[in-house]
Formats: sequence, C-alpha cells, structure tokens
Amino acid sequence: MLELTNVGVATSGDTEQFVEIASRRYSHIVDPRTGLGLTNRIAVTVIAHDATTADALASAISVLGPARGLALLRRFPGTSALVEIRTEHGIERFGSDSFPLPATTDIQ
Repeated sequence: MLELTNVGVATSGDTEQFVEIASRRYSHIVDPRTGLGLTNRIAVTVIAHDATTADALASAISVLGPARGLALLRRFPGTSALVEIRTEHGIERFGSDSFPLPATTDIQ
C-alpha cells in the first residue's frame, strides 16, 4: 500500500488485459518494434508528478524491460518505479532507488 499526495500513479501490465492465441499469452501492451502484444509477464508501477507521465512511463518501461526502462526513468526527475516480472521461478522485482518514496524525491 502506498500513501501519496499530489502525485500520479499508474500500473501497466498483462494481469487483466491479455489474449491467449495458440497457447501463447499476448498483453494488450504492444511493442512498437514488432507490432505484437508483449509476451513476457510484467507489471510496472510508476509514481510521477502527474498521472499522464506515470502512465506513459509505465507502458514504456513494460516494453523496454527493467534495465533499459529504469535507465529511461532516470531521465525524469522526481519519478520512481517498481518492475515485477513473473518467471518460472517466481516473481523478480526491480525498482528505482526511491520506490516507494513519493515522486518529489529525485532518483539517484
């Protein structure tokens, strides 16, 4: 649970919106490089100064993955994120240094 004020929070992932075709799960989040829905099981939560930025970054990080996505996040001062990837071994978590601190804290 997060208690936040005057910030935007968004979560993107395939938990609720997906389709299975030929036993393969495709997310509603489309990778613009392939034109296909993501097939990795990912959930990204972003805290930013506003909801529009949080939503855009959550979707972008979903496509980019944790390493490249969190590198992108560092270009947006006052943002933080948590990336969760479901693997055959469980859930792997990656986060910015400031998550779950409010977005008013700059990420190092």
